Amino acid sequence: MAVLSLLPLSTMPLAANTVATYLVSFWSNRVSTTATTWLGPIPGARVESVDLISGTFFVRVRTPDDVPPVEDLVAALHGEVPDGLTVIVTTQVGRETQAGVVGQ
Repeated sequence: MAVLSLLPLSTMPLAANTVATYLVSFWSNRVSTTATTWLGPIPGARVESVDLISGTFFVRVRTPDDVPPVEDLVAALHGEVPDGLTVIVTTQVGRETQAGVVGQ
């Protein structure tokens, strides 16, 4: 009987963890979708990943050119994710350069 009375207490951390995991995934998807729209005017640009770590969204993008103003992305995220979260955009330039042939 004592084991059954502890069952609700033992499931509370599991439920809280499940909710937290859902929210992180939900917000990360919103950031990814918003960032994809933000990059829309740049042909070939794409969102590589979005990670939420300690209250900061790390948005990794690949682009053949400069990104639009990051302030536009932050403004677009207002109302999409909770206020107070930081956004850091890391860009990776996707330019290819023919370097040559080894041994020639």
